[in-house]
Amino acid sequence: MYCNLNKVIQIALALKAEDTGSGTDDPNEEHARVACKKVLRKVTLEKCEHYQCIYGYLKEHAPYFIGLIKKKRSGKTQLLMCEMQQVISQTRSDDASHLHSMISPYAAPHPDKKIVNPPINARGFKDRLGFNHLELGRLPCPVRNLQGFLEDLSGVRKQLQNGSILVTAQKWPAFLYSGDITGENYDPEKSDEGFL
Repeated sequence: MYCNLNKVIQIALALKAEDTGSGTDDPNEEHARVACKKVLRKVTLEKCEHYQCIYGYLKEHAPYFIGLIKKKRSGKTQLLMCEMQQVISQTRSDDASHLHSMISPYAAPHPDKKIVNPPINARGFKDRLGFNHLELGRLPCPVRNLQGFLEDLSGVRKQLQNGSILVTAQKWPAFLYSGDITGENYDPEKSDEGFL
């Protein structure tokens, strides 16, 4: 699972500090509490849960790394975090790069009834794929923006292309959710329901 380790650790530690906050009058602790609240204000509850899950995975699979964080050995921690982030990014890139030629047979929701129109093939032009394709454009669309995409195809497509709606690894694409139109049943309050 792709993640930004700096954010994961920052949010997980802020949540932990918030949970274990004490009522002392120490100005350093008060400054730390204010900083934690500032960090957490920028993150949704859903993201907090996601980051806590990844942090739990790190605790289980990389206890040495968590030990460095707890001991606040910033030099070693930053170096190790940088190396881990590079491996995460490279793995993500390697995992996805070979899928391009295999998308065509799986793109249609019911290939036995109706093929994707306009048809695509492995030698197709890229300017007719992604958000430029009438049917395929909804697949990489962030699931939170899918309803708008279905209601105003050209308007949302322009927003996606000009960057006013960002498509990042942290925003789950619609194709990861079930439904005749992938992601159509997505509920932001229950984001794990329908997740493939």
